[in-house]
Amino acid sequence: MTIKALRTPDERFENLSGWDYAPHYVDDLPGYEGLRMHY
Repeated sequence: MTIKALRTPDERFENLSGWDYAPHYVDDLPGYEGLRMHY
């Protein structure tokens, strides 16, 4: 099964008003190889 996903570049969140969050990712999710999740 192939999952189609889009990835927004981190620089799109630079200087974004109200977005003071550092990027943290999980990318070793079993069954979801090639995807990453931001938290």
